[in-house]
Amino acid sequence: MAKTKSNTFRNIKLSAPRGRKHFTAQRAKKLAFRVAARSRPAAPARKAGTKQAQVLAMLCSPEGTTIAAIMKKTGWRQHSVRGYMAGVLRKRLKLDLVSDKTDKGRIYRIRNKRPSTVQGSAAKPTV
Repeated sequence: MAKTKSNTFRNIKLSAPRGRKHFTAQRAKKLAFRVAARSRPAAPARKAGTKQAQVLAMLCSPEGTTIAAIMKKTGWRQHSVRGYMAGVLRKRLKLDLVSDKTDKGRIYRIRNKRPSTVQGSAAKPTV
């Protein structure tokens, strides 16, 4: 007789199998934790005074900013600023980050910013 996988996330049985009386209480605790983890709300809105908010404010300005200015404002090193721009701003937040070469160096700015992503709130259309 083949054993089936009946205790997956989608097909949860809380009844105790034969011979294991304590199974129900232990399994119920684990399942309650898993269900709570899946039903957590989305990421909360970003706080105003964080380094991420400061960097986003600098990049959203029409004149943009340089890596040196971000380094001075946040205390990060150059490789950390570059990694933050590539990993968080471009990949995770999906912002359109552009750079222009000027006599002052590279100027970075966010083009076509999406308000729901930058402010951290999920914009829902009203009907």
